[in-house]
Amino acid sequence: MSRELDLSTPLPDDLNERLRSLYDEMLWLAGRPGITPSMARAWYTHIVSNRLARQIRFFTGEVSRSALADPRQRLTLEHFKRLQTRLTALVEGDLAGPRDAEAFIRVLRDLEQVRITTLSENYAAMKANGDYDVAGIDLVQWDEIPEDVRRVLWERVLNGKVMNYEAYAVPGARSRSGRQNTGA
Repeated sequence: MSRELDLSTPLPDDLNERLRSLYDEMLWLAGRPGITPSMARAWYTHIVSNRLARQIRFFTGEVSRSALADPRQRLTLEHFKRLQTRLTALVEGDLAGPRDAEAFIRVLRDLEQVRITTLSENYAAMKANGDYDVAGIDLVQWDEIPEDVRRVLWERVLNGKVMNYEAYAVPGARSRSGRQNTGA
């Protein structure tokens, strides 16, 4: 698996079908009485996304400096392209206008790019509308991080949670199955 996201690479047919179905479900929900576009978007972000993460969530290789200070603190895969806000707007727009499942899939794939940050930085980024300078978040590239810290991050945060986790594997890191990694 690559460390570079190529949105032009086609998804497997079964995954495309699941994402089209997800889109239809979100719009159906949004059209129900008393259901807002934000509530319909939550169907994906809070219910369905974990089942699809290993197939569409993509780690960029960037980690916040604060996360590196203590890699055993509460860390998160931060959606820096504002996934919740932008998906809610997409649902709202598609309710009012033409529906386009293929556009939804392209947007979702782009929005599913993540970085590793602390939980508090994730909230700070939300409050700052994704502006890392305002939120005080400084990023470090994966290959600049000491191997022992990368090993902890890989085991705790990446392993099995993003589609390209194998591209960031660290020698000696333990996979979720308990097997030791031979390295990247």
